[in-house]
Amino acid sequence: MAASIQPINTLTAAVLLAYADEDSQLRLAPVNIPVVEAIRQLLLDAGFAIWDHHYDSPPPQ
Repeated sequence: MAASIQPINTLTAAVLLAYADEDSQLRLAPVNIPVVEAIRQLLLDAGFAIWDHHYDSPPPQ
C-alpha cells in the first residue's frame, strides 16, 4: 500500500479523505475491494496529496 503523505506544491491539490469507520467495510463489486481504498488509491495515482486519519494520524497514547 502506498503512503498517503506526499509533498504538497503549487501544482498538487490536497484532499481530506473523510469517512465513517463502518464505511471502510463497503466493498466494490465485482473486484471486491473496499470502496474507500479504491478512491484513496485513485487519488494517489492521480498525484493528489491526501490526508486520511486512518493512515496519517499518530497512534493513540
